[in-house]
Order: sequence, then C-alpha cells, then structure tokens
Amino acid sequence: MDHKPFSSEPSTSDAARAVGADLANARDKIGDAAADAGNSLSDDVKQLQSDLSSMKDTITGFMSEFSGQASRTAKNVGNTVASHAQARASDVIEAGTQAASAATQQVKTFASEVEAMGRSNPLGAMAGALLVGVVIGLLGRGRG
Repeated sequence: MDHKPFSSEPSTSDAARAVGADLANARDKIGDAAADAGNSLSDDVKQLQSDLSSMKDTITGFMSEFSGQASRTAKNVGNTVASHAQARASDVIEAGTQAASAATQQVKTFASEVEAMGRSNPLGAMAGALLVGVVIGLLGRGRG
C-alpha cells in the first residue's frame, strides 16, 4: 500500500505559475498605465492647440480693427507665431507619444524577461519575491 502523505502546501510548479500570472498581470497593468499617461498627455496637448487657436483668432480679430500697413504686418506676425506654436505643440504630442510607446515596450520587455527567469528558476523567483517583500515590509515599518 503506497500512500503519499497529504500535503496542503502548493507545489513549486503551482507557485511558479502563480508568480508568472502575477507578473503578466503586473505587466499588463503597467502597460495600461503608460498608455493612459500617453493618452492624457495627448488630450492636454490637443487642449493646448485649441487654446492657441483661440488665441490666434482673438489676436487676429484685434488686429483687424487697425488699418493700414501696421495692421497687416502685425496680423502676419500673429499668424506666424501661432503657426510656430502649433508646430511646437505637434512636436510635443509626437515626443510624448513616442516616450509613452517606448516606456510601454520597455516595461513589457522587462516583465517578459522576469517572467522567463521565473519559469526557468522558480525557486530563485520565489526567493527574489520574498526578498522584495521583506524590504518593502522593513521600509513600511520604519515609517510607522
């Protein structure tokens, strides 16, 4: 009669799968947060463009009240400034989008590497998670 003793402790492979699932979940949440930050930046820049356009219209209306060459020159300067400001705002949108995309990609790459390391060495991953938990606990305890 071969009976294996009943064990309520999870197996190493179960723990590795749980760590892998947690890492994948964290990776997705970080990616979503980075995308949300990029979207928020994009919305802010669009609002800035709208405000600049409104300022351009206000300046253009103000300048149209004046007559002669001085008015036409000022109008041209206002349009040029607004065009440059809108071009710079577009550059900011592009740079923000690229930064958010790069950050998302780096987070996904890092999370994939950590997940692969956890799958290839589950005990090491569990030990690393334990160490991180102890450090966080010590930091939290020191402030309380």
